[in-house]
Amino acid sequence: GELECYASYVDIQGTFKTNGGAWISSSDIKVKNSISPFSDAYSILFDNLIPRTYKYNHGTSSRTHSGFIVQEVVNAVKTAGLTTQDFAAVCAFGDPEDDETEWGLRYEEIIALNTWEIQKLKAEVKALKKLIGGIV
Repeated sequence: GELECYASYVDIQGTFKTNGGAWISSSDIKVKNSISPFSDAYSILFDNLIPRTYKYNHGTSSRTHSGFIVQEVVNAVKTAGLTTQDFAAVCAFGDPEDDETEWGLRYEEIIALNTWEIQKLKAEVKALKKLIGGIV
């Protein structure tokens, strides 16, 4: 049926579930609170993200990956006047106060930000088309 992916799953700390291969983030309104639209600070954060290509130091495939460097994301967060409490994409694997702690990113946290920015661009393009020739 339509909801077949939910037929069986493993619940991992109430946030992520897996149905044997795909990760599923809990997104039901019943598990969320303090729901708000993005503020303009998140647009500043977005504008300061630096997409990168890179290879892993201990990788074995020599493949080039794409993504972000967590320290640069933290700088973008700070530039926007936000903290990592305001942008849950930044995570520490261990004690954040320990210099040996490795940092990572929850890339799925960036999807909604990307969507919001694209929606704003589409609205601006539509308004500009209307302005220059009545084309909508």
